[in-house]
Amino acid sequence: MHNLFRYVGDPEAVRPLVQVAEGVVRWFEQYCDADGLPTDVPGWVLIDWSSVYSDGANSTIAGLWGRALLDLAELSDWLGDHGRAEWARQRHRTLAAGFEKLWDPERRLYVDSMVGDTRLPMASQHGQAAAIVGRLAPPDRWDRLVEVMLDESNLVHAAFANATAPSEPGSGTELGGVYLFTGHPDPWWDAERQIVRAQPFYRYVLHDALADAGHAHRISAQLLDWQALLDRCPTSFGETWYGGTTCHGWSSTPTRDLVQHVLGVQPATPGFASVRIAPALGHLEWAEATVPSPAGDIRVRADGTGLTIESPLPVEATWNGATELLAAGSHYIPGTWLTT
Repeated sequence: MHNLFRYVGDPEAVRPLVQVAEGVVRWFEQYCDADGLPTDVPGWVLIDWSSVYSDGANSTIAGLWGRALLDLAELSDWLGDHGRAEWARQRHRTLAAGFEKLWDPERRLYVDSMVGDTRLPMASQHGQAAAIVGRLAPPDRWDRLVEVMLDESNLVHAAFANATAPSEPGSGTELGGVYLFTGHPDPWWDAERQIVRAQPFYRYVLHDALADAGHAHRISAQLLDWQALLDRCPTSFGETWYGGTTCHGWSSTPTRDLVQHVLGVQPATPGFASVRIAPALGHLEWAEATVPSPAGDIRVRADGTGLTIESPLPVEATWNGATELLAAGSHYIPGTWLTT
């Protein structure tokens, strides 16, 4: 729905869906504890195929709920429904205050879960990313959370499907799913130090978090992880790093990210009435794409010398720390692209 709002901007298409979305978002309220955190949420709580603990209050579920609340508020304001928007923002403020319970001040990260008054030691990329995209972590912590998510020396491939050892890329581990009914096994890794890696599905949240935290330039290198999936099948993306099916749409994060984050082409206003272009090439020497919009194709190329744009829409172009508003048409902006 939020993408429909951003890319199409048709109020008559979005309006009938908002009430449905509110019902989905409000469903979590019945499971909130006294501090506003969703706790012991029932059902098929499959956050990712990684070993992410969802017992008690969970940082990933809370963060994604926080993101949904803010999306609902933005949609409602756009439609003129300010009462619904204020409810969503008030619920988000309560959630953000309660979320602080999941912060481990000694390790300076968010743990996966808290059972009763006890923070369990397990932590993942998932919880840190959700804290950022859900706007539950204070911005002055974001750089630290990025450090936690990307510190290769502490990251571990762990999946409940292989409860006693790593599930390394290409290992062919069977997915399994019995833990959803039998409960989570104890961690075999050093839960006080190591951070569980996200599978391809959840990496879209991690990459969104990097962009939100001002680290979009690090996404291009993150996409190199997909080589493990191409080694397994050169024509499609598999379900997980280690096994599962060989064709899974939820693993197609690079297809989106190369456009939205690396070249930085996204709607600047609802309905794609104008376009934002903010390349973050990272380790790449160049990138280019043709991006469809309701007004026609937008063509963008960024390299070490500058930015070339052909756009049927007004452009909000960001480069070298500066932003310029450009009319629809063809533009060339010289400059060396920042990568840090």
